[in-house]
Amino acid sequence: MMKRVSKIFVLLAGLAGCGGGVHIAPSSGPSCSGTQQGIQFCVDFLGATAAQFADLENGCVTQLNGTFSSGPCDRNGVVAGCLANSTPQEVTWFYSDSGLTPSQVQKVCSQQNQTFATP
Repeated sequence: MMKRVSKIFVLLAGLAGCGGGVHIAPSSGPSCSGTQQGIQFCVDFLGATAAQFADLENGCVTQLNGTFSSGPCDRNGVVAGCLANSTPQEVTWFYSDSGLTPSQVQKVCSQQNQTFATP
C-alpha cells in the first residue's frame, strides 16, 4: 500500500516539467500527510474501515514518515492527485506549495498505472 506512494515521490523528483481526470469527492477519512523530497502530500484512504486504521497509521508513520489523521486530507491548495486501485482505495494528493503542475502529477499517475484525480 504505502510502497505505491513512495514510488510516486521518486518519479516526481525526476520531473523537470496532460488535462482531465476523475473528480474525487471529499471523503470522511482517514488520511496520512507529510512531506517527502520537498513534495507536500496527503493520502486519503477511501472506504477504510475502523479495523484498518491501525495498519494504515503504522504504514503512514513507518513508511512515509507522515502524520496519520482519522479525518480526510485538507483540499486547500491541492493541485491534483493519483487514484490507486487498491483496498481501501488510496488517493495521493499533491499541493501547490511543492511547485508541481497538474500535468506533472498526471504524468506520474500514468507511469504508476494510476488514475489522474482532481479535487
